[in-house]
Amino acid sequence: MMNTLDESTIPDYIDWNQISWKRPDEYVVKLQQRIYQAEIDGDKRKVRELQRILLNSKANLLISIRRVTQVNTGKRTAGVDGYLALTPKERLRTCTNRLKTI
Repeated sequence: MMNTLDESTIPDYIDWNQISWKRPDEYVVKLQQRIYQAEIDGDKRKVRELQRILLNSKANLLISIRRVTQVNTGKRTAGVDGYLALTPKERLRTCTNRLKTI
């Protein structure tokens, strides 16, 4: 079983373009599957624990930032904060700033 609390599945990156997206995608999908299975089994405590792990995971944060700033068709529309992260450097900065608040 993967130790999700002590070590990150995603190493610290220097460049946004270096990220191999397969690993974080697989990690998030597996966690989501575990949440679904725990819900089916009726294990509420396990569901809450896995949701907390997913919300605080670096992989989920990276994927979320990627979806909003690269994949999303409205990526050039500023959100409520009025900030656009269009370059890889800005995306990585957004990720590191968010990690500091977790």
